[in-house]
Amino acid sequence: MSNLQKKHKLVEEGYYLGIFMSLGLSLGVVFGLTVLDIGLLGLPIGVGMCIGLAIGSGMDADAKKRGKTI
Repeated sequence: MSNLQKKHKLVEEGYYLGIFMSLGLSLGVVFGLTVLDIGLLGLPIGVGMCIGLAIGSGMDADAKKRGKTI
């Protein structure tokens, strides 16, 4: 499977969703701990995860439309 990913630039279904959701979650935690009070930590985590979900699902849909999913 790695040969298909490297040579033909194919991705698994949900690949970008997982990457951007975890990236949004981690950025939300960092933002929440540095800027906001610890009691409000859930809000930046939720917002970061939602933004990551939106970006990742959009990129997955684009890859599926171009026929680049495995």
